[in-house]
Amino acid sequence: MPPHIVESTKVAGLFRMAMPAALGGLELDPVTIVESIEAVSHTDASAGWTTLIGNSTAFFAWLEPTAANDMLGGDSDIVSTSMFAPMGQARRDGGDVIVEGRWPFNSGCVHADW
Repeated sequence: MPPHIVESTKVAGLFRMAMPAALGGLELDPVTIVESIEAVSHTDASAGWTTLIGNSTAFFAWLEPTAANDMLGGDSDIVSTSMFAPMGQARRDGGDVIVEGRWPFNSGCVHADW
């Protein structure tokens, strides 16, 4: 999506629909999220898809709350993206995390904060 549309989507809170309320998200129910994505998609399917993918902020709920807050840095108004079928792996090496392998393209990654 063009940067100005990404910013408008962000300001409207459409990337925070699935983020936990405890982290500053809207934590909407699945039906409301789907209906919202459907409304965006009716206008522009690509924008709807990118808005859906941008709601990967839901995955912050899987993290230990302190870690999630540290990652967000107090800013819940972010765009997140995810890869559901990564072909690489991340492993610890002492205090470092080594990421290697092939990680296919991720929709919305060009404007994602996470």
